[in-house]
Amino acid sequence: MDNFLIQGVALASIFMLSPKKISLPIIGFYITFSAAFLSNDLAVSIVSLTLLPLAVTFLFTFKPKFSINSYLAVLFLTIAVVQVYTLARLMVYPAFPSSYFSDWSWQIVELERQIFYVTAFVAPPVLLMVVFAFLLKIGVIPSLTDASRRLWSKKTQDYNASNISDKVFSYKRLWFGVIAAFVILVPLYPYLPSINPDQSIRSTDVPFYSDWVESLEQSDSAQEVIYKSFLGLSGDQLSVGRGDRPLTLLLLFVIHKMINIQIEHLIQLFPILLTTMTALVSYIFLRHTANNKKAAIVAALFSVASYHVVIGMYTGFIANWLAVIFNYGAFIFLLKAWNSERKLYYLLFVAMTFLSMLAHLHTWIYLSVSVLVFLGLSLVIERNRATIKKAIVVALLLLPTFLLDVVFLSVFNASSGVETNLSRATSAISFENFGLRWLSLYYNFQIWFGGFYANFVLLALALIGILSMNWKKTFDRLVMSAIFMTSLIIIFGDYGIQARIFYMMPIHILSAFGIVRILESRRIRNDVKVSLLVLVSACLLTYAIRSVGNLEFKL
Repeated sequence: MDNFLIQGVALASIFMLSPKKISLPIIGFYITFSAAFLSNDLAVSIVSLTLLPLAVTFLFTFKPKFSINSYLAVLFLTIAVVQVYTLARLMVYPAFPSSYFSDWSWQIVELERQIFYVTAFVAPPVLLMVVFAFLLKIGVIPSLTDASRRLWSKKTQDYNASNISDKVFSYKRLWFGVIAAFVILVPLYPYLPSINPDQSIRSTDVPFYSDWVESLEQSDSAQEVIYKSFLGLSGDQLSVGRGDRPLTLLLLFVIHKMINIQIEHLIQLFPILLTTMTALVSYIFLRHTANNKKAAIVAALFSVASYHVVIGMYTGFIANWLAVIFNYGAFIFLLKAWNSERKLYYLLFVAMTFLSMLAHLHTWIYLSVSVLVFLGLSLVIERNRATIKKAIVVALLLLPTFLLDVVFLSVFNASSGVETNLSRATSAISFENFGLRWLSLYYNFQIWFGGFYANFVLLALALIGILSMNWKKTFDRLVMSAIFMTSLIIIFGDYGIQARIFYMMPIHILSAFGIVRILESRRIRNDVKVSLLVLVSACLLTYAIRSVGNLEFKL
């Protein structure tokens, strides 16, 4: 009651001592600011947060004139303040731990968390729009296709005297410094002493890998180690079979021999290497195949908040994660070979394909199908002898991996990627699942895998990114092939196979294209672009830190 009295006296004083054209915007700002950040009602906070930029605009212009660009700039900046503060609070927490929401410093953090989960509710429909964007790209829905083309039309008003994105991305050392810091911080965060005092296991599959590596340690010879890796080990509650990830097990075994630490600690620290490799391969993928320096830098930053990292940390998908990295390597050399037809690139593509297969069979199947879809689309779109020749060469280069898969099954009685995936598809994909598609999607986004798939910002940017792509560009066609080939699985698959598909999709690559496309748009003012870039970056980094900090516990 005392707080309301003090606020009433303050508002009355402002109104009496200032001219109305100044006092009214100040009062509006004061009310919306208080309601946004101090209210315990989420609806009031969100409404006030959207009205606050309007009050700020009037406050600084002293004119009741609405400007969409000014409003968006202040709106994005206001929410960015919330995100930056939350990120800073979470990063400071390990040094100064305190009970969650025990003091005023957690008020804004709680507001940010609630806003995140409100927006997360619409993430599943956005993902479906990303997956089925091919309906727009091929003109199946003409009106929406025309709208998407007009969105990126060059015949728009030029608000900017200079391209702000060139200046923003000229600070390469700052960008790479931030990327390097979070590449280390994100995988280490859940195991900091103040976050995890008992150093307990926080990833689902860590016990499996610990048992497998320990079994390799007990081998009497190198031949027995190889036998166990390829034939005698592997297979968990979702991956029935043996020999489906030999390279991953051998890599962990060798590193453990070189570094004398507990197996569990090695596997817990291994995501540092995987996160670094994910950021590096994301950068190379866009820098040296799409030839887009800006998107490459953003993709490296966004990679630490990608599903590969966050879900990989939660589940302990070490083999899956490593194979995804090899998938990107295969994509890189495939595009290099496609554009230059150098034999070395073809050989490197084959090498990466084999590495993906040996790291994780199921991820290799995703890679192979994506490449086959890419080849089919290229034949339809380009329609020339050179394309036919290249498509035949790539298809023939994929053949040895399929032959090796058959040999593993028939001769060694090991896991077969094709056989196990067909078996899994038979049981997990059916017309009955079509009626459960929304239930499965929301289960994946809200419950399964900790609900960490629910990232509206990442998916919204991915939608913008995929709508801005062009079938005629080789890079765009490959990325879209890796997305669109999942459409039937998502519609007719159960929640388990959906979750696996979501994990392998290059969503953060599309998101990087989306934000760069916005930064280069002529429709949007520079101040709006900068505030949006700060907002998006802070939002995704906050998502990454908050997620890995709550793998199996809450701050």
